[in-house]
Amino acid sequence: MRDGTHKRTNLWQRSRMIAAVVGFGLVMASPLFNRLAEVQPAAGGAATEGKAIPEGRMVTVMFDSSVNDNLPWEIVPDVHSVRVPIGTTHRVGYRASNRTATAISGQAIPAVAPWQATRYFSKSECFCFTRQTLLPGETKQMPVAFRISPELPEDIDSLTLSYTFMEEDDAPAASTGIASLVRKISR
Repeated sequence: MRDGTHKRTNLWQRSRMIAAVVGFGLVMASPLFNRLAEVQPAAGGAATEGKAIPEGRMVTVMFDSSVNDNLPWEIVPDVHSVRVPIGTTHRVGYRASNRTATAISGQAIPAVAPWQATRYFSKSECFCFTRQTLLPGETKQMPVAFRISPELPEDIDSLTLSYTFMEEDDAPAASTGIASLVRKISR
């Protein structure tokens, strides 16, 4: 009988500890959320920390893509570069073509160069947020909506948005793995 009492006491102690942790989390959730909202704007926007948008500051954004050898797609940006004012949202597109006779799924992995500009570049819409499937011979237009924060350091006047495309199996574990990682790092 002693073992049963010990197990119940241990279970009771663990339950109280879990309740305390959950309670603490609930108490802290609102202040933490409010602080994060001050620093990180909604919809994946880049943080501006209340700084005014510099009048007339322009940045050149270049677009690039590469395809892993295992993915028989062709991907090209609609434009190779644009000159845009910072602090506003811009849209560009990429065109992807499946050069095979079978449907293939792929995932885009984004990168921004120079790496110091990454935290000031945000995407509110991107084909890289989800797995893309192209039917045999299909060509698809894939949009990107982005914004460059006014906090971008003055010494950066151009940057490159690059995508590497990789084949993604239809297996559920693979599709959730790459896609969820890309969503986390892209926003």
